[in-house]
Amino acid sequence: MFQRIKRLRGRLVNRGRESGMRVIERADRWSFTGLEEVDTLRFDHAVTVVVTGGPERAEIRIETRFRLAAREVWELEPDGETASLAPVLPLLRQRVARLDVLKAGALELDLVGGASLTVPVSERYEAFTVAGPGQVLLVSMPGGDVAAWTS
Repeated sequence: MFQRIKRLRGRLVNRGRESGMRVIERADRWSFTGLEEVDTLRFDHAVTVVVTGGPERAEIRIETRFRLAAREVWELEPDGETASLAPVLPLLRQRVARLDVLKAGALELDLVGGASLTVPVSERYEAFTVAGPGQVLLVSMPGGDVAAWTS
């Protein structure tokens, strides 16, 4: 059963079930709501973090240098030495507090335990993509901007 939902402070990008993940477009960002946990981590020449929210998923693919702050702070390079990405492993199964994609081209992911992952704008490359929930696709463009497909 689908229903339309009105938002006073932002435009709901994806409509659907009552529960689960949603994306709300605001003046300066896309905010993801209904988040649950980091479900999957994948490592190749990028780092992929899959976040769940009810039956929905959002796949964050990070392709440039990013910052992870937990007990320590690390600047990590996805295409670097595999062992250097070990600080990302404790994110698995952690509860998600916040996920925002800033229209200036950065990504911010905060976990309930206090850890945070930040992907800054890259001047030369697409720093990250977020695919989902549903048909949502957000791509950080070189130099700072986001290409958005939200329907």
